[in-house]
Amino acid sequence: MTHSFSLSRPLGIVGTGAVGSAFARVLHDRGLPLMIWNRTAVRAIGLARHLDGRVDVAKDLEELVAGTDALLVCVADNALDEVAAALAATEASSEASSALHVCGGRGTRALSSLEALSWSVGVLHPLVPIPRAGDVRGRAAAVAGAQSLLHSAYGVRAEGQAMELARMITAELSGRVLELPEDPGTLARYHAAAALVSNGSVALFAAGEELLGGLGLDPEASRWALASLLIQTAKNLEMGEPRDVLTGPVARGDAALLERHRRALDEHPELLNLYRTLVGRMAQVAGHDDELRARLLAALS
Repeated sequence: MTHSFSLSRPLGIVGTGAVGSAFARVLHDRGLPLMIWNRTAVRAIGLARHLDGRVDVAKDLEELVAGTDALLVCVADNALDEVAAALAATEASSEASSALHVCGGRGTRALSSLEALSWSVGVLHPLVPIPRAGDVRGRAAAVAGAQSLLHSAYGVRAEGQAMELARMITAELSGRVLELPEDPGTLARYHAAAALVSNGSVALFAAGEELLGGLGLDPEASRWALASLLIQTAKNLEMGEPRDVLTGPVARGDAALLERHRRALDEHPELLNLYRTLVGRMAQVAGHDDELRARLLAALS
């Protein structure tokens, strides 16, 4: 991927929570000079130490803006407006630069306070599930989360220098750009699709664990088995269309097996309702006609 953005000073990372830390780790590994800032300074200092002290820690936003060529704003959606305003309020912000934020559900308008100062702004959203800070199991898991940013897709909405910055970062991470429109409704649909697939899979996984737990199976073995199943399904989807990848009783039109599933789920009405909804969607993906779809749903009633 080609780009025309180059750094003569560090790239600034605003926020060192789960996402900011992941970006800092992987971009540091790729050799980019970095300066980081976090509202709770001890977290930024700790991250710099983990990175062998080769990352500068800004004492405040003024120092961060003054000492960097561009910014990657890695804060939560509900903190973005406040942080953007604080960045714009620094004296150094009068010298226009480039800034990207990583919130997939927010457009470039979230950085409008910087844009008003002639900054080039945009969105760089990693289409990667990164656990919240404190939810990962130690440093090794945090490092693995950072590595997941490599070879991944990035939802990007930017123009001018901000787009070149996004392309530079994505190229460093061997990623793929998915260009997004600015329209807020379209961005919300994009983010909903990502949440449905990623977060929804986690909820379905938990439901599977609940069912297997009732059988007295070893929890570790059950988790490994379900995770392997999910990973292989994702690999299949990389290679084929959903209709060709779908397997199981719905794909085969096996209403008798679905009826046995219903009896097995009678003691779990919430999961049965969820399964019934999913079966309707699976029948649609499979391309079944209305008669077969109705028969499959009837088996779960």
